[in-house]
Amino acid sequence: MIEGQWDLIQHPPLPYILGHEYAGWVREVGSAVTNVAPGDTVIMHPLVTCGLCLPCRAGQDSHCENSTFPGLNPQQSRRSGRPR
Repeated sequence: MIEGQWDLIQHPPLPYILGHEYAGWVREVGSAVTNVAPGDTVIMHPLVTCGLCLPCRAGQDSHCENSTFPGLNPQQSRRSGRPR
């Protein structure tokens, strides 16, 4: 960031919150969720994928054509992980 290595792919406004490794606790779940419960500790896979492109539909979500990566993509650099 400081040395400009990401300048070709993004132009984040400074100050910029770095980071993509995070964990937390489940606050609530929907009625169809069975694999976690409120209070469980969790980690998040940081790659956000669309689930619709050909790689996603083939089970290759790491090659998603529309993926974003919180901590690298400026629109998702907030602590909440939600777009600005």
